[in-house]
Amino acid sequence: MTPIKIERIAPATGSPDAVRSILFSQARSFQFTDPEYPMLTLKSVTLSSAATRLFAIESSGHEIEVDADAYLSVFLPANGAVAVDGKRSSTSVTGGEALTLRPSARRTRVGTSSRNPFQAYVFKMPWTAAGTVSENWAFFSKGNPGTEVIRHPLSSPATRSLRTFIEYVFGDMLSEHPILTSPMALRSVEALMLEHLNELFSIEDSLQGLPSNGELQLCKRAEDYMDAHHAEPLTTSMIARSMGVPPTVLSKAFRNSLGKTVRQRLTDLRLEHARAQLLSGMHETVTSSAFSVGLVHLGRFTQAYRAAFRELPSVTLARSRK
Repeated sequence: MTPIKIERIAPATGSPDAVRSILFSQARSFQFTDPEYPMLTLKSVTLSSAATRLFAIESSGHEIEVDADAYLSVFLPANGAVAVDGKRSSTSVTGGEALTLRPSARRTRVGTSSRNPFQAYVFKMPWTAAGTVSENWAFFSKGNPGTEVIRHPLSSPATRSLRTFIEYVFGDMLSEHPILTSPMALRSVEALMLEHLNELFSIEDSLQGLPSNGELQLCKRAEDYMDAHHAEPLTTSMIARSMGVPPTVLSKAFRNSLGKTVRQRLTDLRLEHARAQLLSGMHETVTSSAFSVGLVHLGRFTQAYRAAFRELPSVTLARSRK
């Protein structure tokens, strides 16, 4: 069964009570920009954690006032514009940019562009869990309690990467034969989503230094752990916790020692396992091989595999059958 739900607010139900159920916010007021053309559609995907969800929103334009909810929200408009007014800060973004919202009372206005409906993706997770996922979010959740809204520019690679991944997830979920519906696939999707968010909030120094002996040893231990648990839905924070160090310490060690992020090195290891499986003929399809090693974005898997081994995974699989 596909874990996607589609809801619509009809003209007669464009009220705070209806919006409260569809947007799970404490809506004080809600109104469509053009009462003669009221339309709001919401597609939602529940990930492995019931409280962590992805949304695709389409609206003819509306304004909503909400009380402080209990969620960290990342808002990525694809078409149109969104403006958010909080008690301490206000900002607006257009298609291609992103906004991160902490729990706060606010007024949000969304508008259409070139007569096309407003469209956006939204990721929501419990505020209480956000701080435990990555210390990179600490500056937002604890260090700057007055900051209600953060704007992420279109030029940010992390913004583009996050958007591309969410588009892939919804594209699969809405397809005739979705493949991201198993519990393991959903856990992997959630883990990769959290890694994308970790990169979106990254405040690490981008300068690479010389590795110390301690960093080299830490990387070796982390690589052994990732290799042994490659099929599990790992995140940088989970790996760092297993090593007994903060995520920033682990990330810096990998950057200095290998010139790669933790996630990039984990992908390398997963690709090696996928190739071994394809060569052995233990899987009937490329998809099952990718999923078995924790790689759920098939397009990225194919590109990375070809870059690493100079052939498509389908070619490797075909050769194993000869």
